[in-house]
Amino acid sequence: MASESKRMEKIFYYRVMRVLVLLLIFLMPAPAFSWQQVAVEELFEDGLNKSEIRDRAMRSGFRQAVSQEVDRIISGLISRQRSQALMEHLSGQVAGLVLGYRQVSWTEEDQTMVLEMEVNVDDQSLRSLLQEAGVYYTSISLLPYDLNTRGASPEDFSRLQELQLVTGTVVDGSAETRLSLSKSADGMWSGDIVHGDISTSAAGRDLDRVWYDLWAYYFSRPEIRSLFMGQMVLVTSGWSTTDSIMIFDDILGAWDREVEYRSILSVESDSYALGASWIIRSLSPDLLQEHLESYFGPRDIDYQVKLH
Repeated sequence: MASESKRMEKIFYYRVMRVLVLLLIFLMPAPAFSWQQVAVEELFEDGLNKSEIRDRAMRSGFRQAVSQEVDRIISGLISRQRSQALMEHLSGQVAGLVLGYRQVSWTEEDQTMVLEMEVNVDDQSLRSLLQEAGVYYTSISLLPYDLNTRGASPEDFSRLQELQLVTGTVVDGSAETRLSLSKSADGMWSGDIVHGDISTSAAGRDLDRVWYDLWAYYFSRPEIRSLFMGQMVLVTSGWSTTDSIMIFDDILGAWDREVEYRSILSVESDSYALGASWIIRSLSPDLLQEHLESYFGPRDIDYQVKLH
């Protein structure tokens, strides 16, 4: 009996250690990058040597890669005009978002130079920029807000329309979110944004900076983010190996348009199989449900989604 008791204790110990090791693996941060395949064509121009044309092609390739990564991350499809305005906003950030590139090939034809390469884009940093600008949350539906201005010129109003296009806001005098902007005689801008108990102010000489500072604070608030997404708990059972759970966790992380955040809550082991649960925040719960059905449908794994 003593021998059997020790054997059972060892089995229990190894099961516990197995679960602890699995949890540590899951808690390790995922790689924050994404490879994008790009192709750029540049015309030969008088006064530019091949080195200068290659530099221009590389810059265009980096911008294209970031633009493709934007399309992969955001939940909705945005217009070409909005995409161009967004990339103009991100133009000063492109170089910092590129972590590297590989498999570069150059092809010279009659009057053109063609560049093909894979670009490594900083996924996490880009996602943060899209969240701060608002487009991450408003790509599916625009955000109504009440705008009050003072001292703005016709040129300033024209610029405000472009800023609204990027952020995804539309003026509505009855909206709960209120933003006020004021321009002084010496050209300084000041503004504040209010939504219920949430409020902040910003000031500066650049309208763009004041605008994005206000909205970055607004979209950083958990109360605001919860307005745009649903939070749920995914409970699963029937996994045969830890590898299969890890593969599915990677798949969840790759569903960028449906999964804004996911984190493993628990891993359990019994005599027959493994169980695991995740907490998930999604901007598109219905699309996420479709992906889950498609993934688990042909597999012998039970799952349940609970609103949280």
